[in-house]
Amino acid sequence: MDGYLVTGHEKKAIYQRQGDRFVKTSQDPENLSPDGRWRVTWSAAEETPLRKVVLVDRTSGRRLTVRLPVDSGAPKWSPNGKFLLFTAYRPVREDDDVVTHTRIGFVLYDVANRRSRLVKVNPVQPVSQIDLYGAFGWNADGSGVLANLDPGRGDDPIVYSLALYDLKGIRQRVYPDVGELPATAPAPFSPSGAMFVTRTQKPFGLEDSLRVVRAETGAVVLRMNLGLFTEFYGWYDEKHLILSYRNKKMITTFEVVSLSGKRGTTLIREQIVAGPASYEPHITRLHLKRRDR
Repeated sequence: MDGYLVTGHEKKAIYQRQGDRFVKTSQDPENLSPDGRWRVTWSAAEETPLRKVVLVDRTSGRRLTVRLPVDSGAPKWSPNGKFLLFTAYRPVREDDDVVTHTRIGFVLYDVANRRSRLVKVNPVQPVSQIDLYGAFGWNADGSGVLANLDPGRGDDPIVYSLALYDLKGIRQRVYPDVGELPATAPAPFSPSGAMFVTRTQKPFGLEDSLRVVRAETGAVVLRMNLGLFTEFYGWYDEKHLILSYRNKKMITTFEVVSLSGKRGTTLIREQIVAGPASYEPHITRLHLKRRDR
């Protein structure tokens, strides 16, 4: 389902495609199951762990409360819509009484059987922020899940590896030094599942980079330096990405970019008016599917 999220200073709006127009709605496209039947909602604030969510059956209006076994975050539907995936955390109270969280695995909720299952994985990993970089995500066909591995070597730049686990938490393989999963796109995999996108962090003031990785071999087929405000927003088709660019006039364009790095068609243009303590609402998530005519 197509849509986009607009946020600004204490403002949030979601727009969803209806015919050839986008209309304002309260239903985030990322929260809908792939078949559109179920919507997952929660009341916790951002960056706050979840202990329960609500599933709404959009055909009958029935609401089901799902209680989670541990602190959780980053709910994601499986490609077939049968499972909800959550990243599982353990709270840790520091000496200064500040509570941080360690990623311990993931929670699978089986929609048909209405059961939650905690799956622990090793190694556990401290996280700086719930729901952002470091959360588990589905692989292309839903047979496993991916997560960043802390490089743990003081690398400069930081280059994460990715681990692929089956749904029992057993590690199947590692993609070494490919980068981390992006936070701005609902799915990093190409339409066929043959490739996925990662991002590599560099020290402040230097450009981050984007990588396209072959899922079967782990080979990096594209490395592209990103500007300060350049972000990945999904795949346009098997050979093109959607990236955002911002110029000096604060105009952002969302463009189709080939796997050779060549910029092509502009899909969206928007202007941000910066102020001393706020900014105009602007697109922060994009969920578009190409429609061949």
